[in-house]
Amino acid sequence: MSKMNKITFNMVAAEMDEDVNAEVTFAGKHKELKIAMKRRLDFNDAMMFVRDIAASCVDMASGEYMPEAFDFSIKVNTLVYYAGFNAPDNIENAYSVIYGTNLYDVIRGEIDEEQYMALISAAKERINNDREIINNTQAGKMNDLIDKMDEVMSDGDSIVSELTRGDLRMKIDEMLAAMNALGNPSENSDDTAKESNVVPLPVGDNA
Repeated sequence: MSKMNKITFNMVAAEMDEDVNAEVTFAGKHKELKIAMKRRLDFNDAMMFVRDIAASCVDMASGEYMPEAFDFSIKVNTLVYYAGFNAPDNIENAYSVIYGTNLYDVIRGEIDEEQYMALISAAKERINNDREIINNTQAGKMNDLIDKMDEVMSDGDSIVSELTRGDLRMKIDEMLAAMNALGNPSENSDDTAKESNVVPLPVGDNA
């Protein structure tokens, strides 16, 4: 039995006979627009397509999740990566084009279905992963806050006698910093309400 020759990706790629490019026509109000596009994305563009969709829905810095941006982001990035559009600098105009014309449908009709659906699925997975990272980070910060509070409470009745004023201030500052890291609460415009939340430290004979 003869030994089979090893087939490589490069060998198969060299034998591919498929043009990934296409041209579509968009019928505008005054004239027809010819749009050159790709039916399928290469590796780098595919990864960027997934990344940009996820980034539009999840802000890793603030921890905000915006599911309402998902559909719009898919369609905008489809025009950017498959049809060579520039990233929109005017969101209102981009929104009007996406939902006020059939341009997306025209482009979508020429896209390789298998790859496109795989990339949309990957974008959903990335969004879920980013949200999980945010939740784990917030849980870690909350645990740090609880640990700091336990440390203060464990001092019990000796907290005032054993800690200097500077030590106590430092512990309080650490707790406040941890709370701020979890997100700043909305400010109450009522000065009286703010003052009612202030608990003065005991001083003098009341200490």
